[in-house]
Amino acid sequence: MKEGWTYKKLGDIAVSMADGPFGSNLKAEHYTQNREVRIIQLSNIGEEGWRDENKKYTTYNHLETIKRSEVCPGDIVIAKMMPAGRAVICPNIDSKYVLSSDAVRVTLKEKIDHKFIYYAINSPYFRKQVYENVSGSGRVRTSLTKLRDCVIGTPTFSEQKRIVSRLDAAFSHIDELKANAEKQLSEARALFQKSLAKALEPKEDWKFYHLQDICTDVVDCPHTTPRKVDKPTIYPCIRTSELRGGQIDWKTMQYLDEEEYKKRTTRIIPKENDIVYGREGTYGDAALLPKGYCFSLGQRTMLLRPNVDLVYPEFLLNMLISTHVYEQAKAKNSGCGVGHVNVKDIKVFKIYIPPLSEQQRIVERLDALSAHVRELEENQKKIISECDALKQALLRKVFE
Repeated sequence: MKEGWTYKKLGDIAVSMADGPFGSNLKAEHYTQNREVRIIQLSNIGEEGWRDENKKYTTYNHLETIKRSEVCPGDIVIAKMMPAGRAVICPNIDSKYVLSSDAVRVTLKEKIDHKFIYYAINSPYFRKQVYENVSGSGRVRTSLTKLRDCVIGTPTFSEQKRIVSRLDAAFSHIDELKANAEKQLSEARALFQKSLAKALEPKEDWKFYHLQDICTDVVDCPHTTPRKVDKPTIYPCIRTSELRGGQIDWKTMQYLDEEEYKKRTTRIIPKENDIVYGREGTYGDAALLPKGYCFSLGQRTMLLRPNVDLVYPEFLLNMLISTHVYEQAKAKNSGCGVGHVNVKDIKVFKIYIPPLSEQQRIVERLDALSAHVRELEENQKKIISECDALKQALLRKVFE
């Protein structure tokens, strides 16, 4: 403990704390298209602060029935769902706010700097307390009671102000570095897409096909949730969340046991050089399957097996992640919330392909460019990661 600091439970520092209403108190009929009472959702509670996205509203009349869940600008809002404990300060954007069921509102006493408590809650010291008391095996969460019992140390009000001023200055500089890295990362990806579109622009000798005509198999995923295991096996189950810019993102991969794998591969057994295509949610991305694994399809994906007599798998992959095909998918997006593209529409995507020899030359050029872009991405991601780590190091130094 720091000398001169007072340590109290969050519930004792606050004037009041409350969580959002149960889901049954926010039914479909309670939502409105009018900009009346803004509903604060988990998607608004970012690790970097408030995210002004996914705007949903309820009515003034309904607010009266869930008044305890009302939030005022300046209140702190904490997420109960993982990563549980992340917090934001409610902004002065809308006139009225109310919590969703997965968040907690904290209204602080006078002579407590809101920004100081915001930093304290987002520090490793506070987050450790949250993680030690979470519950649930699937959707892990904390509770209002557990958050009330988390301890926060506070110095004098003037010292709180001084610490906030120094953290604000440091974080502003870090955010500038991070924003520059994110800009360069975005520019690198845009450069690749521009080069991809140019390389795949149809020429006179290119032939037109529907996608199903250049594949030996087009198979949708099982429409069930796979039963995963807790540790990696040789049976990865690939979902849309693992499809990233034509590559497989292994960090979020889920795995199955042999029995579950067999259940999910009754329609087709995926093999090397098959293409997995995401058709729902973050639709339009794809990846080529490598050898050495027994893959199965997670929900929202489908499998394409290229006819190698007509098209190189690598060429088709590049075509599928190009704007040429993505715009076709976007035009067939039939979801008003979570977007999705029907299998029957994907089968008739218009694909133009050159002779195999030209496909090979294009793939070689794109592979070289892709490798360069990936190197740039890794460098910028490292900078972004280091910026996030530096923020946590500063918070740890202040609050532990």
